[in-house]
Amino acid sequence: MFRGYFNKRAAGLRAPWFRGLALHCFIVYSIFMKQILIVLSIALSLAAPTAALAWRGVVSRVIDGDSIIVRKQGTGPETSVRLFGVDCPENSQPQGKEASAFAARAVLRQEVLVAELSQDRFGRTVALVLKADSGDSLQELLLAAGLAWVDERFCKGCAAWLAVEEDARADEKGIWADKARIPPWGWRKKEKRQGKFARTAPQGAF
Repeated sequence: MFRGYFNKRAAGLRAPWFRGLALHCFIVYSIFMKQILIVLSIALSLAAPTAALAWRGVVSRVIDGDSIIVRKQGTGPETSVRLFGVDCPENSQPQGKEASAFAARAVLRQEVLVAELSQDRFGRTVALVLKADSGDSLQELLLAAGLAWVDERFCKGCAAWLAVEEDARADEKGIWADKARIPPWGWRKKEKRQGKFARTAPQGAF
């Protein structure tokens, strides 16, 4: 009797619906663990206690490649978020609009996980931003597309991101195809000297 019972149970575990459910659970678990490991690695490299503060929201606007507006889950307030560790071309410089469009395709009106790290001098939340459905960071996606620099002035423990940047450079993707490229921090300094660059309230490129 017991042998027949266990044979039936084993057959149920081999059923296609069960294997599909098990695979789904494994994928969800893997995404969750990937998110946790990324946040922990950045937090440890920064020794930043605020890195544990993470929340979900939906991206309501894209200002440029590395700046977005996120509405907290439910009917929460909108938060201006600056991507930690990377710097995208400004909208006014070559590949700037491409970076903004790429960020919009990646996360606009989609759910993200925002892992807060600090605030910048403009009052924006500096954070790691992960796509909720895949666990991919927006930072790494931009770097892989050749549409961002790793900003080593602030990103001290970002060897993995530097490797992604190097791959894009080797393939001459995006900014790396332009021999006369200027990093955005150099572009801002040049524009400021010429009186052309000023920080304004975000209007949103998308």
